[in-house]
Amino acid sequence: METSPPRPDVVLADHRRCDAAEWRVGARSIAIRTKVGVRGHPGVDGALVALAEALRRGRLRPAGRALDLTATPAALPAWAAAEGLAVTWTLALSSVALWRAAHATWSTVAEGGEAPTLRAALPWEVGGAFDTVLWRPPADRGWRRLRAELAAVAAVLAPDGAAVLLQHKDEGAQRAERDARARFDEVETIGREGGWRVTVLRGPRAGEPVDPWGPPDAEGGRSLAGVFAADRPDAGTDALLAVLAERSAVAGARVLDLGCGSGRLALAAAAAGAAEVTAVDDDLAAVRTASRRLAGIAGARALAADLLDPLDPADAARVEPGSFDEVWCNPPFHVGRQVVGALSRAFVAAAHEALRPGGVAWFVVNRALPYERELARWARVENATPGGELRYSVWRAARGRG
Repeated sequence: METSPPRPDVVLADHRRCDAAEWRVGARSIAIRTKVGVRGHPGVDGALVALAEALRRGRLRPAGRALDLTATPAALPAWAAAEGLAVTWTLALSSVALWRAAHATWSTVAEGGEAPTLRAALPWEVGGAFDTVLWRPPADRGWRRLRAELAAVAAVLAPDGAAVLLQHKDEGAQRAERDARARFDEVETIGREGGWRVTVLRGPRAGEPVDPWGPPDAEGGRSLAGVFAADRPDAGTDALLAVLAERSAVAGARVLDLGCGSGRLALAAAAAGAAEVTAVDDDLAAVRTASRRLAGIAGARALAADLLDPLDPADAARVEPGSFDEVWCNPPFHVGRQVVGALSRAFVAAAHEALRPGGVAWFVVNRALPYERELARWARVENATPGGELRYSVWRAARGRG
């Protein structure tokens, strides 16, 4: 017997939920929380598995002031508390989903250890001097991003401190180590586990500053390293913009750019006369980029949000459910290199919840993805793909008035 698909509000509730996971370090089990949008969900990222082996063998011992750039949800502070280590932790968390999971993890630590400082921040935004830095570069974001983060690690590491680089061999670990030799006196690989390399960096050296902002694009805007389509225009977004220019009339409307990336869709909505444009993204680098591009445009703003769940509660009114006339979306379907179907379903559900009755969502997606089926569960769906477009599909989904 076929079961009914879950309602959009139920899909979003599932998306917000932080699930329990276990990180084992030797005989010790560390309870953490994770969620859709965090690397490794529903388990733990492979980098943590490799790090656990180095910790078990005593090759690493975080000490003093420690900066966690591993993109893992407070696993290291939870472990240090269980070990009784006197470590003062700062976590720089580059996504809203990761911030939520880290907060949920620490809330489960009953006692022991100093509470970590959770910061929604990119590595070059942290500042300070740290005795220990643990860093897992986002290899899927490109080498410009890696080099910007590497420079930030060298800048905040105390002269006698130690940084730990965690990267998989298939993600260019050895190349990252070669780049590190230009910034550190010592580069020593101390562990190899399942293709992961654990490398200690000591003796930070001053080097040329690395600007994380890329060069101006064809539209005159600049994007932070690692933002989707930062180095060249995305063909899917171009296809959607071509359709919107002909078929969408948003003068005086409220428009949501859902998963905004660099903010190209939001800019187009503002240029078309939308009264209010809200651009949201889970990725802080995308939000910083879109904010810069939208600066000075009346009624336009970019927010850090996990879909319709803003990091700052004061921004809740900007993403109030049922308040948008149109939603424009070029959704992601990867977390790192992993395809995550639940993420696609959550984007469709968020579009439904954001729209007023009778509102319209526009999606551009890879042709191989089943968005038509997902959208048809709640909307009248029309294939609006431009003639001759073979790689992407454009869908117009009108929400019913019920």
